[in-house]
Amino acid sequence: MVLTRDCPAVGRTLRELALEMQGGSVPTLVREGRRHDEPTPDQVLPAGDALVLLGSDEDLDRAESRLTGSPPD
Repeated sequence: MVLTRDCPAVGRTLRELALEMQGGSVPTLVREGRRHDEPTPDQVLPAGDALVLLGSDEDLDRAESRLTGSPPD
């Protein structure tokens, strides 16, 4: 999932988003074309970051909702 400027996750840390507590995880992110495995919880997310999300379908729906601010499907 690529973060756009209007995503509420932009400018926040992975810790603040607490995706692991929702059942999802971010094992990798891509920033400016470079892959970063196991990003730290204090990693601040700018617009343009691509996040690799892992979890069940339900977990991924919740994570996407948290990242974009849209209600889950």
